[in-house]
Amino acid sequence: MEYAAYRFEFTGGVHFGQGRLESATMTFGADRLFSALATEAVAEGEEALSRLVGLVESGRLRLSDAFPFAGEEYFCVKPMIRPVHKNADEDVAKRKIFKKLDFVPLSGLASYIAGDSKPEELLPPSFGEFSVKTSVAINPGEDPRPYRVGVFSFNADCGLYVLVGYDGVDALEIVE
Repeated sequence: MEYAAYRFEFTGGVHFGQGRLESATMTFGADRLFSALATEAVAEGEEALSRLVGLVESGRLRLSDAFPFAGEEYFCVKPMIRPVHKNADEDVAKRKIFKKLDFVPLSGLASYIAGDSKPEELLPPSFGEFSVKTSVAINPGEDPRPYRVGVFSFNADCGLYVLVGYDGVDALEIVE
């Protein structure tokens, strides 16, 4: 299997829902990416959708969740393992930093797992900020109804990336 990485850079705020319209998350799961690809395949016809589903079911096409990047630094979700950090044993503040990390830079992943990293080396930059946008639904014959939507706006040179595993050029072509 071969792999390709795709970067998404957003020019405006994005809403990746999290159950309620007012809440949002910075990333999205592989299931949402597959759903978006399936929606595009449907627009091309039944054959394109069948081909996409067949590639995924056969394991010839695999999609990752979306993860953040900043500049040329890529981040992954902090591993579920709890390594013993040699540099944080005596300092409660440093242990708290390790505990609060959501993402770890790929360049520091090996040292994090080995327990050799310093928490300040792993702190990600600010990828952007959450906000809530208020909009109004206007339907003929009804009173206007305001509603709120959670939005995440990425900083310049920040965004998301996904990994695509593919077996054969035809599997990659359907993603593109």
